[in-house]
Amino acid sequence: MASIHSTNGSIFSITCILLFSIIVLALSMTKILRSKTQENRSKIYQLQAYQAAKAGIEDAIYEFKQGNQWEEADLSANNWLIDYSKNDTFYKSYSTSHNGFEYPVTIYVTATNTNDTYNISSKAILNTTNPSQSYEKTISAEVIKAFTNKFYISAIQD
Repeated sequence: MASIHSTNGSIFSITCILLFSIIVLALSMTKILRSKTQENRSKIYQLQAYQAAKAGIEDAIYEFKQGNQWEEADLSANNWLIDYSKNDTFYKSYSTSHNGFEYPVTIYVTATNTNDTYNISSKAILNTTNPSQSYEKTISAEVIKAFTNKFYISAIQD
């Protein structure tokens, strides 16, 4: 009879060790999955900030195609606001989700024109639900206006 009790005790010990191992493994997997989810979310926000900055470049090209000279009188009608700290910087700000961006975004665009060559810099700031977390991206482009009045991007860098 003594041997049956010692066998039951060892089975209980082995069961406890296996159960503990499974719990530790499950907690480790949960932590890894949360980390990967946050990493993927961060990549999505970075991509959205890039796309918003790119949209700023395209918006500026559109303004130049319309004959606007990147001045307050030309741009205020198209929802651009002037950044008074810099004369040639305008911005658009969306306080709610807008066109594919699930969080508020602000796009600052600076443009200069020299002999039908436009240097455009666009900076997008994407805010998330976490007030201490925002993503930003800056893209610069050189755009040339051809004699046919078409615009061509000759260089773009981020």
